[in-house]
Amino acid sequence: LSGGSTRYSSSVNAVTLNTSVTAINDAPVASGSPILTAVNEDTALASIAGATVTTLFSARLSDSLDTVSGGSTANTLAGVAIVGNSALPAEGVWQYRSSGGSWSPLPTVTSIAGLLLSATGELRFVPVVDYNGIPGGLTVRLVETPTSVTDGTAALDFTVSSNYGGSTAYSSATVVLGTTITAVNDAPTLSATLTNPMVTENSLTGSGTSIGSVNLVTGAAVSDLDLTTTTGLSSTVFGAGTLTAALTDGVAGDVLQISGSLPTGVSVSGGTGSTALSVSLDADTTLTEVQNLLNALQYKSTSDNPSANSTDSGRTYTVLVSDGRNAQGSSPINYAGATAASSATLSGTITITQANDAPVVDLNGATTGADNAVTWTEGQNVSHTAVTLAPSATLTDADNGNLSKMTLLVGGIVDGNQEGVSIGGSAFPLSTDATSTDVGSFLVSYVVSTGTFTVVPDGSTTATRAAFQALLQGLTYIHASDNPTDGDRTVAISVTDAGLSDTIPFTSLLTSTGAVVTVNVNPVNDQSVITGLTAVTFSENSLQTAAAILDSDVTVTDADSTNFNGGNLTVSGLEANDTVSLPGTPATPVPNDIQRSGNEIQRYTGSAWETIGTCSEVGVVPFVIVWNLDSNPTRVPPAIAERVIENLTFANSSDAPTTSRTLTVALNDGDGGNVQNATITVTITRNPPPAVRL
Repeated sequence: LSGGSTRYSSSVNAVTLNTSVTAINDAPVASGSPILTAVNEDTALASIAGATVTTLFSARLSDSLDTVSGGSTANTLAGVAIVGNSALPAEGVWQYRSSGGSWSPLPTVTSIAGLLLSATGELRFVPVVDYNGIPGGLTVRLVETPTSVTDGTAALDFTVSSNYGGSTAYSSATVVLGTTITAVNDAPTLSATLTNPMVTENSLTGSGTSIGSVNLVTGAAVSDLDLTTTTGLSSTVFGAGTLTAALTDGVAGDVLQISGSLPTGVSVSGGTGSTALSVSLDADTTLTEVQNLLNALQYKSTSDNPSANSTDSGRTYTVLVSDGRNAQGSSPINYAGATAASSATLSGTITITQANDAPVVDLNGATTGADNAVTWTEGQNVSHTAVTLAPSATLTDADNGNLSKMTLLVGGIVDGNQEGVSIGGSAFPLSTDATSTDVGSFLVSYVVSTGTFTVVPDGSTTATRAAFQALLQGLTYIHASDNPTDGDRTVAISVTDAGLSDTIPFTSLLTSTGAVVTVNVNPVNDQSVITGLTAVTFSENSLQTAAAILDSDVTVTDADSTNFNGGNLTVSGLEANDTVSLPGTPATPVPNDIQRSGNEIQRYTGSAWETIGTCSEVGVVPFVIVWNLDSNPTRVPPAIAERVIENLTFANSSDAPTTSRTLTVALNDGDGGNVQNATITVTITRNPPPAVRL
C-alpha cells in the first residue's frame, strides 16, 4: 500500500536513483613467441627485408578485459617497447627503422633503458658473414592504443612495477622475437701441385699395361669454412662428399685410380676411358684422409694404342672435390646448407710418347683369349634368325687409328648357297663369288674356291679402326634351309694396319694374327603343318545314320621329317556322344586307301593291307593314333599321314547334340619340338521338333 494515510509516498511520486562505473584501462596481455621470417646465410644486405611491428606482434596482443558490453572496447597494438637483446656480436645485429626510413642498429636496451617502436616500425636481423643458426632474440613489452609511440624514443623504466601491467598501456608479460639464419653451404677450397707427367708407352702388345702408374697430384690441401661455422660439424672431418678426377679427352684403356688401400667407408667407381673417377667419401672421412686420397691419384693405360697413332699424344686431367653438404654423423645427420658445393677445378696434362705394335683382333671382348664361339639354332616352323659372330669384338692397333684391310676365311661350308654371311647389312651366299660389292663405306670381294673375303675401304685407302670394328661387330651368319647339316663352320678374321706413319705410301704394314669364330649349326626339327581344314555342317539325322568324312582335302607338309614313325595324330575337342574314327574296309580298295580294323590303322599297298599305327578304343576321347615304330622308315611319310586325316570320320549318337564344337587336330612327326595344331569347326543342325496335333 502506498499514498493515502500510509506511511509510504504514492508511486506517482517515486524517485529513480542512477549511478555509473568509470572505465579504468586494463593493460594488454602479451603471449606467444613471434618469429621473424628466416633468411639465408650470407644474404645480401639489400635483400633482407625485415617485417613490421604489426606483422610480428599484433597476433600476440589481447585486450579482452577492456571489452565491456555497453562500456569500453578493446585497444589495439600501438607498438612495442624493446627491453632486451640477446644476440651476440658473432651472430649479427638487430636493426630497426621507421616505415620507409633507413635501417639503424638497435642500441643497447635493458628494462631500465628500452627503445620504443611504433606499429608501423620495422625490425630485421642482419647476420655476420658465414653465420648460420638461431641468434639471440629481442625481448619486448607490447604497447596498446591510444598511447602514442614514436619510433626510436626511450621507453619507461620497467624496473618500476607501476610502469607496466595493471591499468598501464604496457603488457605485464614480455614476448621474445626470434629468427633463424638458414645455413648456406660454402664451397671447399683445394690446392695442390700437379705433376703433369711425361710417360712412354711400352712395346708389349697385349701385356695389359702399356703405361705404368704415375701420380698426378702432390701436396694436396683441402679446407672448408663450414666446418668451423656450422653447429654440429667437426672441424677435422670433411664428411660425405666426393672427389672427382677426369680425363677430358680419355680413350679406351685410360685408367684413373687411387693407389693403396682406401679409408674405411670410402668407395670408388668409374675411372676408365672418358668416364670420370668418382671417390665417394663417408660421414667420417677426415680432411687428412681426403688430402691423402688426392695425393694417391694415379694414371695408367692398358691400351696398346694410348696415343691413337700419335694423333692424341696427351691427356688433360681435372681434379675437384665436392663437399656433399659436409654430411657428418648418422643420427642425426648434420649438414652445411641445403645443397652441395664444389671446389675450383685443378687441371693438368699427361704427355705420351708412342711405340710401334701390330694390330690385334679379339673376337670375344673381355673374355679370355681372342677366339669366339656362337651357336646358330634353326627356328622351328618359323623364319630363321641370323646369329652375330662377334658382337663384343675389339680391334686394337698401337701404330695408328686406321686400318687398311680386313680378311675373313670361311671353312666347313657344306650346304652351299643355303649358308651365308652378312657384312655391313649385305648378304653373301657362300657358294657365289663377289667382286667389290659396296656395303656402305666398304667394298667386299669373295672367292669361293679359297673361302676368302677381302674387305677394304670404299673411296679411301684407310678407314678408322672404330669403323672396321663396327663392321666386325655386325657380322652375322645364317642358314636358309629348314634341313641344315649339323656341324661346325669357322670364320678366321684378321686385319692389316695402315703402317706406322698412317700415310701413303704405306710403310711397315702389319697384319694381325687371325682369330677364329666357330659357328655351331644346330638343326631343330620342324613339326608337321596341316592346312586346308574347312568348317563343316552335318544334320543330326545324317550323323545318326552313318559317320561322315570331316574333310577329304587337306595338305600335310614337313620341312625335315620324311616319316612319322613313333609319332601320333590326336583329335581333341569332342563333345558328349561325339565319335571320331576311320572307315572300315572299302568294297574295292585302291592303293593308299585307309581303314580301321579293330584298333589297327591300315593302308592298302595295292596288294595287301599293312598296319601303320594303332588307335584309341571306340568312344575314348581324345581320338589318338600312334604311328608304328618299326624297321620300315618309310611306312608313314607325310603323304600317308595326309591320307589318314582325309579319311577321319565324325559321328554323334545324341538326339539333342551340341550344335557346335571346334576340333583340334595335332600331328606329331615323332622327331621332337612343339606340335603345330590345326582346327576344324563342326556344326550339327538338330532335327526339328515333331508337330503337335490338337
